[in-house]
Amino acid sequence: MSVNVLFSREAILNKNGLTHMQVEINPPKAEVKENSKPVLMVIVLDRSGSMGMSADSRPVVAGESATKMDYAINSTIKFTDLLTDKDMIGVVSFDDMAVIEQKLVNVTEANKKEIIRNVRNIQPRGCTNISDALITAKKMITKEHLDNYNCKIILLSDGEANRGVCDIDGLSSIALDYLKNGITVTSLGIGLQYNSKIMDTIATSGGGLFYHIEDLSLLNNIFEEELKLSNTITAKGVKLFIKVSEPLEIGENMNEYAQEVKDDEIEIYIGDIHNQRRVLFEIKNDFVEDEKDCTFEVRVCYTNREGTQITETVEKKIRVVQSEEELKKYKENEEVVKRVATLLQNATIIYTSHLYEKGDFHGLTHALSNANSKLETLSHSYSCASGCLQATMDDLKVVASNYTTQSYSASDVKTMYARSRSATRE
Repeated sequence: MSVNVLFSREAILNKNGLTHMQVEINPPKAEVKENSKPVLMVIVLDRSGSMGMSADSRPVVAGESATKMDYAINSTIKFTDLLTDKDMIGVVSFDDMAVIEQKLVNVTEANKKEIIRNVRNIQPRGCTNISDALITAKKMITKEHLDNYNCKIILLSDGEANRGVCDIDGLSSIALDYLKNGITVTSLGIGLQYNSKIMDTIATSGGGLFYHIEDLSLLNNIFEEELKLSNTITAKGVKLFIKVSEPLEIGENMNEYAQEVKDDEIEIYIGDIHNQRRVLFEIKNDFVEDEKDCTFEVRVCYTNREGTQITETVEKKIRVVQSEEELKKYKENEEVVKRVATLLQNATIIYTSHLYEKGDFHGLTHALSNANSKLETLSHSYSCASGCLQATMDDLKVVASNYTTQSYSASDVKTMYARSRSATRE
């Protein structure tokens, strides 16, 4: 594991100061695959009534089209063929309440027919209780499982949570608790009727990925990709801690990882990783007036493939200066500024596409105006990337125009949302 800290500029004004910090987390390289833990997957399938519809939500004509439930069941069955006899799988289905359809077992030739039979018995009916499904899935995973497997819950749903915990904060808390306990939660939004914000929040808080799926034939590929990700984890339970020696203001991370303040430091939950993550923060200064160095202590804690807990610590200084002239002596990091612009654009699309789906055009207009103001501020703060900042503003103007004319289809908006969320994890 290596950790690198970069500033957009290694100086900040003593009044209305602004800079950005990027923390690069590079996990250990996978050298010997056999060292990895086996995989434990709990597949959580929505069996609400809408899953009995076709992918485009039209009634199913017998012999002509498959239901969303058909696709989900078939992909789950095919997924078992990818597992070794060291891996474990369990299946939970849910409507008004959750049911364990298949208890956790190692997949063998001897029990595969039983697993298939249990999954094929799932029938769509009822409402959508996502919280009960997640809670039921977690109860299946013991401490012994956590010690010996890379554990993941894959939630698949096509609708709005309308039973149990339905609010975003409540579902986020559930998923974050699972992440803290070593369980990754990935979510798959099926079709066009699910709530993008809720499904995304579950995955973001649970340390997993959020997928938008209209073409259900892609389910097999996504399940295979999720297994591959679990098999290539080289740093498990990654957490980032940041503490600064002076009262500079560290904002919420721009990637929207779950973040908490504990005592005098900030804790960010990254989850299990196998590739580089770049986490961006906005740093402001209104309290440190004297010219001095401020020291950022950045710690990354994780568990390696052998089960050893490791902490990497990096310190980086930034200088408080008292004039614009002094500030200009410090070189700008164009790559960091470009990444800031990219994350701001993605965050804006994520937020506004959710508002567009809700029909909240007043909130949408305000959000776009706010994003444009932030980009204007960045363009005045950084001269090195004026071109990319202007390009970002131009892109958002196009988005705003399409919102205003309601040119985006439901498919367009959900695709934009999912693509933008994916970009925040690079």
